[in-house]
Amino acid sequence: MGKQQAHELATVVTTMAAGVRTIMLNRPEQMNALYSQVYRDLEAAFDLAETDAECRAVVLTGAGDRAFCAGGDKALDLGNLGSYSVEDSIEEHELAQGVIRRIRDSALPVIARVNGVAVGGGLDLALACDLVIAAESARFGSLWITRGIVPALGGGWLLPRIVGTLKAKELMLTGRLVDGAEAAELGLVTRVVSDADLDAAVDAAVSQILAHPALALRFTKRLANAAAEGALDDYFDAATSYVGLLRSTEEFASSVAAMAARA
Repeated sequence: MGKQQAHELATVVTTMAAGVRTIMLNRPEQMNALYSQVYRDLEAAFDLAETDAECRAVVLTGAGDRAFCAGGDKALDLGNLGSYSVEDSIEEHELAQGVIRRIRDSALPVIARVNGVAVGGGLDLALACDLVIAAESARFGSLWITRGIVPALGGGWLLPRIVGTLKAKELMLTGRLVDGAEAAELGLVTRVVSDADLDAAVDAAVSQILAHPALALRFTKRLANAAAEGALDDYFDAATSYVGLLRSTEEFASSVAAMAARA
């Protein structure tokens, strides 16, 4: 891949080599879980990619071998619960939604390298990418319902368009996990390979993409996204409203209490 140039943010590390910027969530002890700083760092990382004339593609992944991204940081969520207002929650969701928009709207092809669990917001991050290449050990799940909330980062908009409405409803309403093999059968991922072959598969996909003109790639991505029916912004508006409503219910409080008891 040639010489790498690294740039380290608070929760994300990026490296640039041979026209490809790798953006790596760098919280392996927390299974690369998400919170407000991660969203800000992801925005900054995409700024670096999109303002670099030499960058032609992005690979999004997670540090370590346990998780691509385990969704929201439960420890931080529980610790903040007493002082976290509905307005705070909505502000954080809007930060997160901005990252999903950034990935989908980026002029650069974005490839998710899924090296472990991708659940909750982590699944939504992966689904926002243009290609999803996963290791056999990867596990996928919506999981939002298990916390008494809706998939506000975009999964409820993306999943039906990727796996069909009925299967998407099953995954979202049950919160069950699927392994790499089932994810491939559902069309949830582009390709599943052995853990040992993950990097080679990602490199091969990137090489195939970079063989084509940058402007054609940009327009092709734009057309493919436009082909999906429905407006993402309309979905986000509804999801943000639901987040505010749900956080004021007894069911949400009970779900959080049950999660705290299991922690």
